[in-house]
Amino acid sequence: MGFIILSIGGLWWSLGQDFFPAVDGGQIKLHVRAHSGLRIEEMAKLCDQVDTVIRQVIPANELLRMVDNIGLPISGTNLAYSNSGAVGSADADIQISLNESHHSSFDYIRNLRPALAKALPGVSFAFCLRTW
Repeated sequence: MGFIILSIGGLWWSLGQDFFPAVDGGQIKLHVRAHSGLRIEEMAKLCDQVDTVIRQVIPANELLRMVDNIGLPISGTNLAYSNSGAVGSADADIQISLNESHHSSFDYIRNLRPALAKALPGVSFAFCLRTW
């Protein structure tokens, strides 16, 4: 019993910390969720607006490419192996790749959050910094 209490006490100080440190790999994944029931054509227009805001925040000489994946994958197999949170046509993942000589991806995320919230109220955004 004493070992269990000491183990919990030792682990208590490391709770909430990442096991691996964050690495800036120059790739950002942005998940966009609009209101439920939005048609996929309207979601494509919304993604174009998000892309415009991204291009205003990230300089063109640092932006390598952006890929928009809108809606659900076609087959159940793709859905099963997908790490996306897409649940319908009102969801999209935008993958942003930066050049090798880019500034901090963490700073871009920090700047994109308020810019996207101001430009597109009512739309939720979630960022994932890709480290590979």
